Amino acid sequence: MTRHFIIGDHLVTPQPEGHHHGLFVGHDQVIHCLPFASGEHSGQLALTSLAQFSQQCAIEVKPHAQRLFSREESLTRAYARLNEGEQGQPFASGEQFVTWCIEGLAASTLATTAGGSGAAATVVSVTGIVSAPLLAPLAVGAVAAYGISKLWDWLND
Repeated sequence: MTRHFIIGDHLVTPQPEGHHHGLFVGHDQVIHCLPFASGEHSGQLALTSLAQFSQQCAIEVKPHAQRLFSREESLTRAYARLNEGEQGQPFASGEQFVTWCIEGLAASTLATTAGGSGAAATVVSVTGIVSAPLLAPLAVGAVAAYGISKLWDWLND
């Protein structure tokens, strides 16, 4: 029985080195990070057939309850990164790449730093802020809070 996938599906297949993740783009093709067993090309993005992606193992679809991007937009993001080739910023894993395509963020980290008499929240790393406009107010607010805290400390000195 052949399984039919929908464009933009997050595909997962078990492999000897761990679960392998990819984004289904239609016509039995997947964009994914090449596994570490691929030698010098491991970690690079590739467009391959479903058979090459799964290596004859079962394929499951990982659901995403909160899709920031439509299925078509997810494909556009995946193809844009694929076309960057080796010059593109690498992803730590295939799962991180597919999540970035669908949800807009590979990782975001907020940290609290203590300085002077008060604590201020600063944005340490927000990857994809340009492509995730919903997070822009959070980042601007965090930076503004940090600036106000520093101004307050300066005025009280």
